Amino acid sequence: MAQDMRKLSKEGRWREACALFNTIKEPTAAQVRALLLKNAAFNQLFSQAVLALRQLRALGAVTVRDFELVIIAHRYSARGALQFLAEMDRAGFSWSPIACGAALQACGVAGQLDDAMQLIGKMRERSIAVDAALFLTLIKECGRGKDGRRAGDSRGGVVRARELLRAMEEMGVAPDIRHFNAAMLVCAAVGDAVNATGILQQMRDKGIQPGIREQNVLLDAIGATGDVERMLATFKDMTATGQHPNLYTINTLLARAGATGQCSVAEDLWKEMHRLKLEPGVVTFNAFMDCYATAGRYERAEALLQEMSAAALAPDAVTYNWCVYALMKAYIVAGQVNAATLIINRMCAANIRPDRPTWNQIINAADAVGDEQMADALYNDARMLGTLEVEQPWQLSDDIKLEVASGAKVLTRGTKVSE
Repeated sequence: MAQDMRKLSKEGRWREACALFNTIKEPTAAQVRALLLKNAAFNQLFSQAVLALRQLRALGAVTVRDFELVIIAHRYSARGALQFLAEMDRAGFSWSPIACGAALQACGVAGQLDDAMQLIGKMRERSIAVDAALFLTLIKECGRGKDGRRAGDSRGGVVRARELLRAMEEMGVAPDIRHFNAAMLVCAAVGDAVNATGILQQMRDKGIQPGIREQNVLLDAIGATGDVERMLATFKDMTATGQHPNLYTINTLLARAGATGQCSVAEDLWKEMHRLKLEPGVVTFNAFMDCYATAGRYERAEALLQEMSAAALAPDAVTYNWCVYALMKAYIVAGQVNAATLIINRMCAANIRPDRPTWNQIINAADAVGDEQMADALYNDARMLGTLEVEQPWQLSDDIKLEVASGAKVLTRGTKVSE
């Protein structure tokens, strides 16, 4: 029996192994622990782990390690992990670093940062250390969800990230560059340049010299606020202190300047990129194209697409849709909806299948200018290619970013069409 179970476990057939175990009439504590609990713990079989714990308690043989394994089994269920951590306490067992760490990780993965902070407080009261890696996981989770906030978190992500950095210091765990970088990324995600700058200074105060990666995150955070002038000034200060920009730096600056349609700024950045002897990639071309698209300068967007092909950067289907999306937007913003529809034909001629966002954009643009016949024809084409579902006709999204003289409206990339 035991040999068969081990064989099934080795083959990854966990549920069959557990089912075989259940045929044992009177398993010993050693069998429960070795054949059931360990398999359940490391393969996320919640119910089997709980069953094993109950059997061990009935046998009077439960240990701290058994509780640890049950909590590990719940590493993707914060509620279950915290429940058994509390049960461990009620059973008279002292919390262990492994049990607390597993519960804390479950809270982080679930985004239940309020619970995570409460648990950290209880761990401090019991003098249980928190691993630096767990703090890093929690800080990264602060950036998940809209505005850096998730269910189970009553505070904004930036505030929570800074609280975690402070908690690290209070518990004697020195944050390194990874923790500061993760916290800055949370700031960049919500356009909080003030806190991003503060965290960068905190790094310096701790004797950690920010690298180009951290500088790029700061530029992105400033650019997210729409303050292109300050972003460029920060970039100038960065280069003056000896930091060498990389292509990601240029991509970030182009994307943020492009979002505001400041073509002259984007053109200067393009020249700077060549001065730095950096070779543009597809992302770089797309960011530059999007700037011209936002300004409705389709002739320049077309020229960039040709330049990209000439530079031996012929994109694949995914990146081609990405670039063509920007080109199509340029035509729509300029009121050239008919010309924009021809891009679909160009894609098909190149054996590139337009993706859903590309179809969404042109269909909604045609609908917005009142050309229902064109919208219907485009929708039917998309349906025939299997890109759009039959039962899901389009409508204008609430998330419309641009209005153009012709009345056409452009959707952001990734917006779904729905009834």
